[in-house]
Amino acid sequence: MMFVWLFAFSVGVALVTAAIVRLVDPGADDARGMRSGGTLIWLSIVLSWLATSMIMSNPGMAFGLDAGVVSLLLIVGVGILDDSLNLSWRQKLAGEVAAMLPLAFAMKSVVAVSSAATFVVMTVVCIFWLLLLVNGANLMDGIDGYVGAWSLLTILWMLFVTFKAGLDFPLARVLALATGPLLLFVVYNRWPARVFLGDAGSLSLGFAIGLMAILLLVQRMDGSRLAAVLIALTLPILEVATTIIRRVAAGRSVVAPDKQHIHHRLVQLYGGKTRRAADTLMFAQIGLLALASAADTAHPVIAGLVCVVTWSCAISLWLFVVSLGGLVQDRMRGSALPTTAERGRL
Repeated sequence: MMFVWLFAFSVGVALVTAAIVRLVDPGADDARGMRSGGTLIWLSIVLSWLATSMIMSNPGMAFGLDAGVVSLLLIVGVGILDDSLNLSWRQKLAGEVAAMLPLAFAMKSVVAVSSAATFVVMTVVCIFWLLLLVNGANLMDGIDGYVGAWSLLTILWMLFVTFKAGLDFPLARVLALATGPLLLFVVYNRWPARVFLGDAGSLSLGFAIGLMAILLLVQRMDGSRLAAVLIALTLPILEVATTIIRRVAAGRSVVAPDKQHIHHRLVQLYGGKTRRAADTLMFAQIGLLALASAADTAHPVIAGLVCVVTWSCAISLWLFVVSLGGLVQDRMRGSALPTTAERGRL
């Protein structure tokens, strides 16, 4: 019952925030859509972290959550600057790394560190993981109704894992307070979207989910939990990996933008139907989360096998979608060209 009230509270916070945004930005509801939609999400997460850290009995974890709030605020700041000033990739990456340093150093209070070398390795791994999720969510934010719904499903899964394992209540509180504004956002972000995340929203969502994954692993670091997290976060990890491989193979910069991401290929495959592409990805995420739940309770060896098979299938499906989407695009281009007879009459 407590979490029902937490959910209702977060919905109220999101509604109040939306009203404030409309007052501050009178053009929020014009044809451009509300570009401040990410505010409805990260503000609720920040409030939940602040409220949670004040009642925690574990000082180390409380400090880690406080540092997470600081890092989240800095990540949001980087996103706002990028939305406003269109930062270069170097400026954006430097801002992301700088924003994560408070959390990385705070992890020393959460995880036992035996030496300086161990602390450095742990810090590098932590920052790399968070950068992977932050930029993965940013790359996924290319069509209406995708990243918000993916984030909501993933957070609900993390909430389920928390309840089932009987983990610390404050972590469950953070997850519960994040679901309300996400649900409201998903409703208004479905195609045709009336509200958009912006980098402030996508970067902060990726960071929040990455941090939640770290906290889950801190609570129980074994093969089963690691496999479950890797399965649950297949889409953003696969997005980053395939983007780097695709651009390097084409001889382009890995930071050069394009419209060849997984969701773009699905839109091509469905003949431009954005909603169908987003729905397909959401059904895929539901399946991944079901497999992640099974892996989390399985023997580590079995969980590892499930993870390997899942990733093999994900890569195979990606190759299939890319190939088929390319064929559909080539046919569409070909149909737009004049036939031989038509050229003869010109």
